[in-house]
Amino acid sequence: MTKAFGEGLEETTEELVTDLTKTLYEQLGNLGITTVNNVGAWDNGLARYSMSFLGGALGGGIFYGAGVVNGQYPITQADEDILFHIRNGKLNEYL
Repeated sequence: MTKAFGEGLEETTEELVTDLTKTLYEQLGNLGITTVNNVGAWDNGLARYSMSFLGGALGGGIFYGAGVVNGQYPITQADEDILFHIRNGKLNEYL
């Protein structure tokens, strides 16, 4: 879950940095330094940021899960304990 959230946040941040760079370029156009005045930096922002987050979260979760299955990320004893208590319906007791 943490890996998925982190990847989603990373992808959204990349989208934000791209929009900020486009805004800077637009401002250079407004000052007459470049010939471009509008590159649509903030067009459809909610949709683009949502899709960036969801895509990153899905990709991060899938690739992390594949790494766990392949033994790239070993499961710790604490993870085993939590899974044991969840399977036996005793998570509240564990917490």
